[in-house]
Amino acid sequence: MSDLSMPPLSLVPQEGAAPPAAQERFAWPTPPFACYAPPLPMMQPLGCEIEGTNGRLMKGQLVLLDLAASVAQVIVAPARTAMPLRFSQFRRLILTAPLTRQEPAAGDAALHGLDAATSTKFSIALNAAPALEGLTLGHVESEAGLFLFEPLGNAGDLRRSFVPRAAYSHADIGQRIGEVLIEQHLATPQQVQSALAQQNQLRHQKIGDILLTKQIVTPEQLVEAIAQQSRMPMVRIGEALIALGFINADQLNEALVQQREDRSVPLGEVLVRMGYVTRPDLQTALARKMGYPLVDVINFPAETDALAKLPYPVATRLQALPLLLRAGRLIVALDDPSRPDKIDEIEFAIQGKVLPVLAFSHALPGAIDKAYERMGADVQAAKLAAAEAEGSSDYELDDAGKLLASLEQQTNGEHEDGDSGSQIEQSDNSLVRLINSMIVEAQTQGVSDIHVECQPGKQKVKIRFRKDGLLRPYIELPNTYRSALIARIKIMCDLDISERRKPQDGKINFGKFVPGARLELRVATIPTNNGLEDAVLRLLASAKPIPLNDLGLAPENLRKLKAASERPYGMLLCVGPTGSGKTTTLHSVLGFINTPERKLWTAEDPVEITQAGIRQVQV
Repeated sequence: MSDLSMPPLSLVPQEGAAPPAAQERFAWPTPPFACYAPPLPMMQPLGCEIEGTNGRLMKGQLVLLDLAASVAQVIVAPARTAMPLRFSQFRRLILTAPLTRQEPAAGDAALHGLDAATSTKFSIALNAAPALEGLTLGHVESEAGLFLFEPLGNAGDLRRSFVPRAAYSHADIGQRIGEVLIEQHLATPQQVQSALAQQNQLRHQKIGDILLTKQIVTPEQLVEAIAQQSRMPMVRIGEALIALGFINADQLNEALVQQREDRSVPLGEVLVRMGYVTRPDLQTALARKMGYPLVDVINFPAETDALAKLPYPVATRLQALPLLLRAGRLIVALDDPSRPDKIDEIEFAIQGKVLPVLAFSHALPGAIDKAYERMGADVQAAKLAAAEAEGSSDYELDDAGKLLASLEQQTNGEHEDGDSGSQIEQSDNSLVRLINSMIVEAQTQGVSDIHVECQPGKQKVKIRFRKDGLLRPYIELPNTYRSALIARIKIMCDLDISERRKPQDGKINFGKFVPGARLELRVATIPTNNGLEDAVLRLLASAKPIPLNDLGLAPENLRKLKAASERPYGMLLCVGPTGSGKTTTLHSVLGFINTPERKLWTAEDPVEITQAGIRQVQV
């Protein structure tokens, strides 16, 4: 997978931005007093002075101030055309024409009240420059910066200026709260100084450090933190770890090379397995550099509706704790929110979208048990069932038989209780393990295809293996596993589990489900009578092509095949029945002619074997 970790989905649907032609013209704000005209859209350039980052003033004309794009369009002599000036390229932009005060009309009492309004002090801590101080008659603050209105004498005229947020670290406007507390004898000067020192320390502390020391404990805090993270830029986990000093560039490159061999493992997990970073280091990077909200799962009040969406066995297996349901999305705490394999499996289990957040891995097991026990789930019984299943956790050749015996015993128990129609869930742990074991055993036996045949009524589901061109019975499952079995196979290859009336094709990267398994499967499903579906899984022998010399061709045929494949023109046909080796042969030929001086393209349906240096197209 890519190591580019995206921030989670926003809880609020994002509306499309209006096209430039439909956007309103910028209107410079005015003080919030009735004796000054309301803001009017800019219809023509305004005279201005621009204070650069070096303190130098330049005269010019302001054509446009785009707060969303953080760009000012200005004309500076001797140029005649406007040039874009980023907000990070200047400290202040001042309009040269003063804003005049309107004279109140006779009897207009609303405008006479301005005499009681007094200017307030402001102090702006500029970056790498002395603080900007003065008086302002009101102010307007936005995400882009601060608009000030400085009095010019006693006539009520004001000088309008704009300080971009990129130019300052913080701003104080009006009487400081510490001074008010001292005047009203609510705090001593020593207490105020101590509080200021602590505040200054927090200002210089990175947001990730604050998150790591103060975890989220309320739903309101979590929703706000997710909204903040959705506005953060994308960050690569490798760059984040380098910036924190946990790894160096050589270690990152080595991990990237290893990740290319198995794309199912995230880069962060690769670095942990290689011993370059610890899991706490990885979580630090996720919080500090990527902004994932860190939740105190022990004390967080997980909602019952959220817990009910994800079955307890799935939550414990994936170490995922559902927290909230917001805007149709389930917020789930994970020890690594950047892992798409876990997120995909949770989304499959709940049939909905997931917003992942961060939790310390050591706190998750206890928090999951505590939350589900509070909801009324029989946690102890689920643990006993999981422990029994773990007895056959290794993928041995007899593993599927043991799992089937336990499944039939479970089904018989349900029949004795009078619930013969209960259906197995696709996320059931025993079913997941059975399918994984079946695929491993098929690979071990050298099977080419797995056929899943669903029978109507209470007839059992038949699974047969094709080996050496002949189908042989492998296993039969209770009818209650029919729908869940097909649904599980579909989700493994990212097919639509709700579509049961049309054939579908997909591909399984088995390494995502059994770590270390280097196997790919091509899957085809087809609807049958009685509203049922069958599935066929083709095992692809290897993800790498076989050398042409190792195909076992006769020397004369090998010589002719090489000569034909090296011609710069013509067509080479490779035909034969299913499973005869057409794809394998053609990829061996491609591997033979794949040299640096050649550009090779393929058109395939589907792409079964991938080769470096060849541009392969799925058609």
